[in-house]
Amino acid sequence: MAESGWSLKDIELNGELEYSQALTRLRRMMEGGERGFWEWDLVANKMYWFGSLWQTMGYSNEERPDDPEAIFDYYHPDDRERVREALRDAAINFSILELRYRVRAKNGEYWWIQAYGQSYRDSENRTICVSGSNIDISEVKRKEQEVIEAKLKFDRIIAGTNDGIWEWNLETDEVEFSAVCWEQLGYFKEDFDGLIEGDRATHSDWLRCMVEEDAEAYINQVRDLIHKRTPIDVEYRVRGKDGLLVWLRSRAQATLIKNGRVVTISGSNMNITELKKTQAALIETKDSAEKANQAKSEFLSSMSHELRTPLNAILGYAQLLDYDEHASCEQKENVGEIRKAGSHLLQLINDILDLAQVEAGKMNMSIEAVVTNRVIDDCFTLMQPLARAENIDLYRHSDELGDVPISADNTRLKQAIINLMSNGIKYNRPGGSVMLSVKRISNNRIRISVIDTGHGIAEEKHKAVFEAFNRLNAGQSQIQGSGVGLAVTKKLVEMMHGEIGFDSELGVGTTFWIDLPIMTLGNSDKLAEEEPDVDPLSLALAFEDECSILYIEDNPINIKVLSGLIKHYSNLTLSSALEPMQGLYKARTEKPDIILLDINLPHMSGFEVYKVLSRDECTKDIPVVALSANAMSFEIEKGLQTGFQAYLTKPIDMGKFVSTVNTCFLEAKKPSITPSL
Repeated sequence: MAESGWSLKDIELNGELEYSQALTRLRRMMEGGERGFWEWDLVANKMYWFGSLWQTMGYSNEERPDDPEAIFDYYHPDDRERVREALRDAAINFSILELRYRVRAKNGEYWWIQAYGQSYRDSENRTICVSGSNIDISEVKRKEQEVIEAKLKFDRIIAGTNDGIWEWNLETDEVEFSAVCWEQLGYFKEDFDGLIEGDRATHSDWLRCMVEEDAEAYINQVRDLIHKRTPIDVEYRVRGKDGLLVWLRSRAQATLIKNGRVVTISGSNMNITELKKTQAALIETKDSAEKANQAKSEFLSSMSHELRTPLNAILGYAQLLDYDEHASCEQKENVGEIRKAGSHLLQLINDILDLAQVEAGKMNMSIEAVVTNRVIDDCFTLMQPLARAENIDLYRHSDELGDVPISADNTRLKQAIINLMSNGIKYNRPGGSVMLSVKRISNNRIRISVIDTGHGIAEEKHKAVFEAFNRLNAGQSQIQGSGVGLAVTKKLVEMMHGEIGFDSELGVGTTFWIDLPIMTLGNSDKLAEEEPDVDPLSLALAFEDECSILYIEDNPINIKVLSGLIKHYSNLTLSSALEPMQGLYKARTEKPDIILLDINLPHMSGFEVYKVLSRDECTKDIPVVALSANAMSFEIEKGLQTGFQAYLTKPIDMGKFVSTVNTCFLEAKKPSITPSL
């Protein structure tokens, strides 16, 4: 040893130096991070601490507890017993210690700690210490808690929607369902314990639950999703517990794609069974309402036909008697009362039909630009005779807005205004007045007012003014009316996108008003064409040539009425047929200038007769005019669409009849006719 230059003492000193350096190096490594190291000396019953964890929690080295029992005061109360049991188990059973618990920092907050440790024994196999390390995992626990809260929030949202969610792994065909998916089918967890693994089933299992006729639409959408990436949105039925049929709406999309292939599809199921029941109930209600409307329309059509048929005879013969030059003044007066009563009954029928058609939405509107003054002029002229008869003065005030066009149906607007004026005249006081006024109430609306000086309407009856069949005080008077005129007027105005209202003062009078939008010419194709007035007193034919008319009608009285009416026209001749086949024969052999055709005929309808006439080379060019008691608007429209030259309704209006004969004859014969001078 001496020869080498080293003595035993040198070796000992060198060993102590290396050991000291190693300890220093180890201490630096322990103090260098935030990890804490500890050892519980069971022999001395003392705790030793290394590292900076305590300092990180805000404690000084002097504040670190060295009493093993005192350390438990720093632990969270809920964790103390668990930590004690883990240390005891490590000491006694030599088990590896691994647990998480909370330690109170200097500021009072609790930090989550992950502890690792193990026990050590002496030569006699006695536990002498338990050593280990601590790591601050507070941030990890915070992240874990955020994930848990996010999942809970998601679960709450899903639970709030009552939707089941699922994910289908196409590689394994497994579908993972949420509990709600099974609950929608009436199942609970215990119902399928042992049948499926957890909440999983195969997609094939799901298809077997599906109603076969609905499965095809579902499968097609799945194919589209796989091949075209089109999201699934499909409704179908599945059989649940005890055969219960449940309607589901499934929505899904591809959520994982590998190498261009769809691997997973995620989606949700919504139980729409109640919605489907509601829809079915609504459809049933709608069907019932449509059937009821159809039944009502058929009833009204039948009622109209049955009432118009005898009215045709009553008013027809009344007109014949009125034309009789030999009738006395008293007879003329009596005939006038018959015509007046018959006309009132006809107006009542028309009002009821109008109301029914408006309520059923079967009345067509032709909204166009209507010049206000034209409508006012027409209404004013038409109501003058009634006003004179009732000793009522008519006034108008509309000059300042004379040519302003409004958005309306020309015919229906006239009908609405005439209804209001008629009421204003009939329910006025003797010597009273009715003012027809037009004024602008805004940049885009005009108000048409009918102001009367009548008795007014009591305030408690205002709400019932527009109710059908409610004539208010009229029941105590001798004034005739249907009680539906105002109801019809209100419906007509609303269908023209207008408003109607009134102001009334008992003992002073009433003002009814209609507000309608102004239509600029730039917003309209054209102004409504002014309809030519038909003067029923001017019944002259517009030609002198002979005109033959064939009337196909199964009611002899109707034929007799028309025959009597046209006797006043020397150049008109009437031939008749009481049944369709006879009418077709006469049409071919007589080749009349005009054919009048009833619609309700025995064995063949008027439409079927027209079809034969229009296809026969001998008769196809003869104008055919419908003359029927079927007066519903849809019936008239059907007739015109079929091809009738015109559609006249019973009772016969001689003004319209003569006008129609003029039109048909002149159109068919021009230019070979001789005009009437």
